[in-house]
Amino acid sequence: MKEVDETLWGRIMLGAVGYIGNQSTVDKLFQIINKTTVDETKFEACRSIGNIISRDQNKYVSQLIERSDKSNDIYIYIYIFKEMLSFNENNFS
Repeated sequence: MKEVDETLWGRIMLGAVGYIGNQSTVDKLFQIINKTTVDETKFEACRSIGNIISRDQNKYVSQLIERSDKSNDIYIYIYIFKEMLSFNENNFS
């Protein structure tokens, strides 16, 4: 994930990363969010982060909350949590 193409195909590939990514991928996705000015690319990266953290919420959610406390863009984190819940198979168990 050296560089993301901000075309539709690039965003599709960015979304696919959410299905195979891990913690190191999350860090790279945040770099993409911080670097791009294209909202669609930001939100696709958020969707991927939400997908990744939905697989191990006990591990990732506290880290994400800490990260959000230091951010000026709370809407990005709201979107990530929304996506996490939508990918979670056991939303309210």
